[in-house]
Amino acid sequence: MTLALILIGGGLGAVLRWSTTEFALRVTGSPAVGTATVNTIGSFLLGFIVGLGSAMSNEVLTVGLAGGLTTFSTWMVEVEAQQTRRQRAAITLVPLLFGVAAAWVGFVIGSR
Repeated sequence: MTLALILIGGGLGAVLRWSTTEFALRVTGSPAVGTATVNTIGSFLLGFIVGLGSAMSNEVLTVGLAGGLTTFSTWMVEVEAQQTRRQRAAITLVPLLFGVAAAWVGFVIGSR
């Protein structure tokens, strides 16, 4: 049963990732904004779940939903596709800082 729920959560996360990236592409012209957004949201979600402790730590939300939502590989492809060092640095560092901050905020909120 857990495996089936992880599959459903992963599928839902993947659809949310795709939808967010498509929306960001239409609005900003850059898929990197969508990737940064889903990775930041996923970082918050994981931090929140960890902050809740064992009462909420379950694979459906962490491995399934957050795993399907976030994407490291797409982020790295988008970094590599940039034309300048400055663009590559921005697309590497900004989402990384946002992700760490979001995970921290999620942890703080979840642990209250």
